[in-house]
Amino acid sequence: MVAYYFHRLRVLIAEYVEQHSMFDGKVELDESYFGGRHKGQWGRKVYTKAIP
Repeated sequence: MVAYYFHRLRVLIAEYVEQHSMFDGKVELDESYFGGRHKGQWGRKVYTKAIP
């Protein structure tokens, strides 16, 4: 459900940009990050406790 929401959000942003001609040509995105970092997590998808 969450993945669908963020996918739909990216589609709406792309449609808005296309209608308002903010950019010329293609715009390519690699990854999307929404929200802040969780306490104690370093890097991407770190689920274990960090070792100092």
